[in-house]
Amino acid sequence: MVYKIGGYIFTIDLVRVWLQKMGVKHEDIENTGICTALRHWFDERGITNVMPVPTAYPPGSRKHVVVMARTEREDPYSTPSRYSIFPEEPSDREWKEQVMKESGLTDEQIPWGTVADPWFQESRY
Repeated sequence: MVYKIGGYIFTIDLVRVWLQKMGVKHEDIENTGICTALRHWFDERGITNVMPVPTAYPPGSRKHVVVMARTEREDPYSTPSRYSIFPEEPSDREWKEQVMKESGLTDEQIPWGTVADPWFQESRY
């Protein structure tokens, strides 16, 4: 059994581009605090349909990213290395379209992905 998330994969730099376009002061925020800043920003606006999760992607890499998780669950049939993917739903796509409109980011820059064990609790990476 493993916890997994599905959402849009942002590099730290792309998160900063988005924050800049939204008028959020981020220059003094360290990369390790960027998800906390996003959570506060979402909370202030009553945004409850996304959760920023810091992790590495693709699995097994050391590339630090923020997954804007749109879905999550414990999967009793998955492991960190073998798991089913979450499909991108129409409501996810609508959320992404809004982000692209606000940020100027492109479809290719923020792909959809599934991450099993995003906090490496079960992984042996």
